[in-house]
Amino acid sequence: MMWRTLVAYLPGWEVLLQAAIVFLVPYVLSSCYGRISKQGRDR
Repeated sequence: MMWRTLVAYLPGWEVLLQAAIVFLVPYVLSSCYGRISKQGRDR
C-alpha cells in the first residue's frame, strides 16, 4: 500500500528520461574532453 503511494508521486518516464539526459550529456562531454586533453599532453 505504501509503495502505491510513493509511485503516485513519481513523475512519468518521459520526465525521468529527460532528467537522465540532462545529467548524462555534460558528464559524457566532460569525460571525452578530459581524454582528448590527456592524449594531447602525452604526445
